[in-house]
Amino acid sequence: MMVCPPGGNARFAATFYEVLERFRGFTFLRLCPQTGRTHQLRVHLHHLGHPIVADRLYEGKAALKLSDLVERLPEGQEDEVFIERQALHALRLCFDHPVTGARLTFEAPLPADIERALSAVRTHRAVAH
Repeated sequence: MMVCPPGGNARFAATFYEVLERFRGFTFLRLCPQTGRTHQLRVHLHHLGHPIVADRLYEGKAALKLSDLVERLPEGQEDEVFIERQALHALRLCFDHPVTGARLTFEAPLPADIERALSAVRTHRAVAH
């Protein structure tokens, strides 16, 4: 569960990615794993210096809060929590059925907590043009 040089016990792992949106300090990505190693996406992004938001193990934080996005909270405003889990979601999963061999595809939209976190990042960390 870490990036290491080839050889020894190292196993090949590949992840392709596409930048969907850029923000100050954050990037919304589409990730396409080509292999299925344990923690692969989390390890690859951490290794690149861009850990997944609210990834306790690889980012060191278990939530994304307003105080993470603004210089300081407005007077009297409580810190708002946008997401309390890894901001990682499988939009589409495809695999062959183990018995019939039929190709199965499952899709799910972004969950509300990830939408809320993304909206907060768009609001507070937009890139100035």
